[in-house]
Order: sequence, then structure tokens, then C-alpha cells
Amino acid sequence: MGQLAVNFNEMAAQLERKRDIEAQLQQAEKSAVVGRLGSAIAHEIRNPLNYINLTLDHLRSKYSPDEPERRATFEKLTSQLKDEVARINSQISDFLNYSRPANANLRPVDSRQIVEDSLRIVEAQAAENNIKISVVEHENVPQIMGDPEFLRSVFNNLFINSVQSMGTEGGNLSVKISPDNGMVMFEIADTGNGIPPENLSKIFEPYFSTKETGTGLGLAIVQKIVDIHQGTIEVESIEGEGTKFTVKLPKSEPPA
Repeated sequence: MGQLAVNFNEMAAQLERKRDIEAQLQQAEKSAVVGRLGSAIAHEIRNPLNYINLTLDHLRSKYSPDEPERRATFEKLTSQLKDEVARINSQISDFLNYSRPANANLRPVDSRQIVEDSLRIVEAQAAENNIKISVVEHENVPQIMGDPEFLRSVFNNLFINSVQSMGTEGGNLSVKISPDNGMVMFEIADTGNGIPPENLSKIFEPYFSTKETGTGLGLAIVQKIVDIHQGTIEVESIEGEGTKFTVKLPKSEPPA
């Protein structure tokens, strides 16, 4: 009876593993289909979007009214249209970045340089909204092993979220870079609105968003890229006080 019980438990465990493998295969197949479908749809959408964008440029250069007041209105409306085209293009890029298999080109990368490259994206908006930016780098921070383009996407998303969370009332965005047991740790803290406790566990889920615009893929893409780099990302937040993201990425090993 004892041996029978052992055999039964082993069989049950094997069935459970089989179900898990089948579920993973089904998910992989779905992801592949979504990726192919998404690429096809994105191509069909982007072609007319590019035509609209070029037509708007042509209208602005050739058909802008001479009368100053009408010209100002014309420029405002065409600029708004171009902004909307850019927003749709950005959403398509988010979807493709999330759905496609990612092949990272890993190489030694300067930790601070990646941060400063991404900060340029938000510097103008931060200055306009009276947000102070500070970067503190500890001594002897090693290079990280990473893909510069992918890592810029990580920090672009985190910095944009931080600045947006502080709105127009001013605040502080601080970045600390330090070595951490074979890793490099990036702490990105803001004094923004914070994240409600019930949302903290959901923010890295695809398509989850509390914003009125956007795809809800920004932090999901961040998580995916950090995973590809064999790193970690954690978040702490107090609603009404601010949020801190902690990203850890493996350091670059010196050549043998």
C-alpha cells in the first residue's frame, strides 16, 4: 500500500508538471501569434500615419495663412494633430517592444552615462515644472553588462513616470548609483503622488494603467528588459509622498 501511494503521488506530480508545460507552450504559442499579428497591424497602421504626418508638414510649409491670427490657429491645430500621430506611433512601438522576442546585444556600459542620456528626455519638462534633478554616483561603480538601447528604454520610462507623477507643482527627482555585491544599484526616487497600496502589485502587469492615456505597457517593458539583463526591479511608494524604484543590474566582468 505504501509503494502504491508513492507511485500514485509520483504520477500526480508528473501530471501536474505536464499541465504546467502544456500551459507554458500554449502561452508561448499565443505570444508568437500576437507578435506576428501585431507586426502586421502595426505596418498597416503606420503607413497611413506616416502619410498623415508628411501631409501635415506639407500643409504647414505651403498653405499656412498669411493673416497672423489665423496662422497661429492653423499652427496650433496642425501641431496638435502631429502630437496625436506621434502618440499613436509611440503606442504601437510599446506594443511591438512588449510582444516581440527581445534579443539584447550585451556589452560593457557606463552606468552614469546611460542615466544621463535618459535624463535628457525629461530635463525640459522638469525645468518648466520646477522639478530639481540630482544624480549621486558612489565611488568605484563598475560598468554594467547591458544593451544601451534597451537600458535607455528602462530609464526613459522610469524618469518620465517620475516627472509626470509630480505634475506642475515642483518636486525632486533623485538618482543614486552604487555598487552592490556584484551588481550595480540604481535608486530612482521622486516626491510625486505615490502609488496606492492596492496598485503596487499590479504596476508591472501589461496593460495596467491609472493614466487616461498610454498603453499601460511602459513598466511591463521595463520589467521584461530587466529580466533579460538578469537583474531585478523593486518599488516602494507612499501615497501622497513619493515613489522609489530600485533597479539592480549585473556588473561587467573584466576580460580574462
